[in-house]
Amino acid sequence: MPPDKMRARLREVTAPAMKGSLPTVVLAGCGYGAIDALRALKGQARVIAINPHPYIVNSGMSTRLLSGRFSLDLVRIPLLEHVQANGAQFLPGRVTHMQPQAQTLTLEGAGGIQTLAYDYLLVNVGRELRPIDGMQHAFAIRPAEQLVAAQTWIRQCWQRAAQGDPTPGLLTFGVVGGGCTGPELMGELYDLCRETSAATGIPLARARLLLIHG
Repeated sequence: MPPDKMRARLREVTAPAMKGSLPTVVLAGCGYGAIDALRALKGQARVIAINPHPYIVNSGMSTRLLSGRFSLDLVRIPLLEHVQANGAQFLPGRVTHMQPQAQTLTLEGAGGIQTLAYDYLLVNVGRELRPIDGMQHAFAIRPAEQLVAAQTWIRQCWQRAAQGDPTPGLLTFGVVGGGCTGPELMGELYDLCRETSAATGIPLARARLLLIHG
């Protein structure tokens, strides 16, 4: 949800006209705006925060996981401490269905499947990559652990090349998608290949780095 719309929605939830028992506000997914929402709603509503993990990933910094400049700890923003400090409830899991007319949603988590009722719902469940044939053989940028796995795999490719592995395209690496994240990933990929080139003694010129975009 764009910040301006979220602020307008929060003003509606916390309006003085709302009296009596506190409304139930569910944060379905906790992105960057979740912490501001938790602060704004403190004492004004019964807040339930739903997120798969007790942290938020700083997507603007996660590309640095590919080169190894950052670790997972450096790109994770703690969420649970903000939930607790603002008197909210945290439920680990994912929202799988929403029923607007009934003002309920279905949550799937470690404790199984449950239905929650709400008065207000703030949806920030993020984006999913559209399915592409063969994607199971590639690395995605979400979750962030995939970038760490990609870094390990790329290092292994250079090591295999140093050991004489003749596999065609062993040092060809491609980034699919040329939005803001694509060039950032290419920069991190270049840094990683430059490092592994020096470590293995294989000239960097033997690697082929591709940015694929429409």
